[in-house]
Amino acid sequence: MEETENPPNLLVPLRWEPVVLCNGSRFDWHRKRVRAARDRERLEGAHVYRWVFRGADGHLEQCYIAESGNFEQRLPDYRSEIPAKGSTEAMVQHEIDLCEERGGSVDLEFLDFKTPLRLNGRLINNYSLGHREVRLMIENIAIITAKEEGVKLLNRLGDNTYDVKIGNLMRRIIGRKGYPEAYRLLKSFLSSDTRKQV
Repeated sequence: MEETENPPNLLVPLRWEPVVLCNGSRFDWHRKRVRAARDRERLEGAHVYRWVFRGADGHLEQCYIAESGNFEQRLPDYRSEIPAKGSTEAMVQHEIDLCEERGGSVDLEFLDFKTPLRLNGRLINNYSLGHREVRLMIENIAIITAKEEGVKLLNRLGDNTYDVKIGNLMRRIIGRKGYPEAYRLLKSFLSSDTRKQV
């Protein structure tokens, strides 16, 4: 197949919707549990989501993008009083605290596919997010899009499904070659031009 100088730019529309209460009010989902059952229903099911960090002036500062097959069950992990040291939850909680200490705000948003589309024949809508492979694909598209738009991401090595494969590979190298060789390879990999942003 011949390469072209100007390959087509296939745009996957990503529509982020703020998760608000039924009356339209903003809510600190990361701090407390909502009481009304109708409001909790908004959290049910599978979602690609992001925590949006804004400064005191309201401008976007950074995001954390992820996916979950059952977000209502996932959410309490971000409120845990004793998150595991070094965990994603601990990192996100720390950034939430810093943001709010500076007078900023943190909001929760879900990707919304009310207008469905097809990718290589696969239907993408809010229902198909129930399939893990669809969520992972959309999550990675959202991460790539955010990076292309210059959005600062909190996502670390291991939070991204592509990077999980790298982590698994490194564990295999450690088992066969030992830590020094694995460290050398990882250091070389992270310093390459293609992986400057993690």
